[in-house]
Amino acid sequence: MSAIWFVVIPILAYIPMFIVETYISLRRIGKPLDKGGEYLHATWEATHTFLILGINYFMWLYSSAIVDVATNVFIPLISFGAFFIVRAIVYLYLFYLKRPE
Repeated sequence: MSAIWFVVIPILAYIPMFIVETYISLRRIGKPLDKGGEYLHATWEATHTFLILGINYFMWLYSSAIVDVATNVFIPLISFGAFFIVRAIVYLYLFYLKRPE
């Protein structure tokens, strides 16, 4: 088995799980919160485990390419990082500060 599959398989598992998680989250907009969002914790952990696994395999297997890749994806990574910080703040507000109705 080629080493690239250790990177590709977790990323391919991440993509559909991310789509489902996003769909579930979007359907809950404007609806009353119930039980503090336990569904979010389960999907968040499962989904991002695959992403972290794929990234870690990439770093271990292709460490010499990290500098080349990093220079090409710097701006998108900074943009997505800012987006995820905003998303994290919204999640904290929705599930920990706002009281369920």
